[in-house]
Amino acid sequence: MLLHGILDSSDIFFVNQKQSIGKTLLEMNYDVWVINFRGNKYSHKHKYLDENSFEFWNFSFDEMGNYDLKAAFDFIYSIKK
Repeated sequence: MLLHGILDSSDIFFVNQKQSIGKTLLEMNYDVWVINFRGNKYSHKHKYLDENSFEFWNFSFDEMGNYDLKAAFDFIYSIKK
């Protein structure tokens, strides 16, 4: 699983089309899962919170580690069964 840094997105793993880590791993037949956490350009389609609301942006790094990362692993595990 590839996870982006602060204020970034999973695009970073495919920016350099010729030598990107994502492409290299795919060519080596690895399963590559790219995860986008809250607060990047892909996190603006929440089911019920408006992106201009305080509640939308009221999260911590602890919550991303405790909830988002766990949800990502649970999802991948459910697919890989």
